[in-house]
Amino acid sequence: MPVPSRRFPAGVAPRSPLRAVLTLIALTASLLSVACEAAEAPVEEFLPLEPIGESRAPYSGNNRIAVTSEGVACVIDSYQIRVFCVDRRGVRTGYFGREGNGPGEFAGPSWIARGPSGAVAVGDMERGRMLLFQTTGVFLSETRVPQIFVPSGPVGSSLLGMGRRSGRMEHLEIDVASGGIKWSREYPDSEELTDPACEADAAGRLRFGHPAPDRGMMLLACRGQFLVWFADRNDDAPAEWSNVPTYQETFPSQTEVDRYVRGATRLGGGITPPDSYVEEFRNRSRNWHVPPIRLDARGRAWIATRREDETFSYIDVHRRTEYLGTVRVRDSLIQIDIAGSIMVVLVDRPLSRSDPNGIPQRGIDWYDISGVEFRSSHGRDW
Repeated sequence: MPVPSRRFPAGVAPRSPLRAVLTLIALTASLLSVACEAAEAPVEEFLPLEPIGESRAPYSGNNRIAVTSEGVACVIDSYQIRVFCVDRRGVRTGYFGREGNGPGEFAGPSWIARGPSGAVAVGDMERGRMLLFQTTGVFLSETRVPQIFVPSGPVGSSLLGMGRRSGRMEHLEIDVASGGIKWSREYPDSEELTDPACEADAAGRLRFGHPAPDRGMMLLACRGQFLVWFADRNDDAPAEWSNVPTYQETFPSQTEVDRYVRGATRLGGGITPPDSYVEEFRNRSRNWHVPPIRLDARGRAWIATRREDETFSYIDVHRRTEYLGTVRVRDSLIQIDIAGSIMVVLVDRPLSRSDPNGIPQRGIDWYDISGVEFRSSHGRDW
């Protein structure tokens, strides 16, 4: 049963600093009120999806995936310092890039995103650059970006994401042609915007969001307990917010613990992290959602979750802050991306005896989500 969103009436969002503070205080009181209501049972209903294509993917320490407008999926092979692209038939379209500082070369590829006209964009954190390629490997161009930067959407004439400037993380819009900053915003940090059970370091921090075509911005708060919607990304206060009815406090699975140990060992030059570090990671409450938020062709937000299931994975779907329903996909989800009505899912396949050193094979699944329908709380199909 979807939980109704709380909405501010149109035109009432405060514009002055004083009214913004008063509105945030009111929003805090509302959030605390909701937290005190009887908790609903976790939503267990879901819509199972069947893939329309699949492929193997290289093992990598990088968990990002991008799907182009032509339906080609690309991932980073962090160990070979290359980009791997494949279509839904399993045909590899490109395997390109190499270590270096020249044109089309990487010092340390860190993220990948959909580019314009079927291209793919690759972020090089060490060089503070973004490189554009065709999925066959043809190098197109590069532009500068902050060294610490994570994109929140596809690349067009500009790129939106989170980046560090002057020691602070901000939402940024970067002009692709020049590398200049067109827009920046640090959303309000309020330690009072929290559920009593939410840890202080996660309280009220509107960090991970996704821009919408109509200049809106959807953000997550309190480890995924709340969705917050700004009708315009420059508004002083949110227009809607809602508690997420599927939210559950969860902790890292053994697969995630093993992945943490492997990554920490690699970064530590082959030295395994101390047992105390591993136990701290194991007992740390996780974010309920797996970023990033992705929008489909109908403007619905798809957010992967961390339900405890090694065989299947689950993705919540929202219309702004209204929960619509949940879909189920196969295997252990790492990350998703969506282009129009095609969703790709990067997964760990089930561990088999043939997997070396007990490390599961990675794969990519394609799903057609054009026919996915939910019945909203208002009786409409979305």
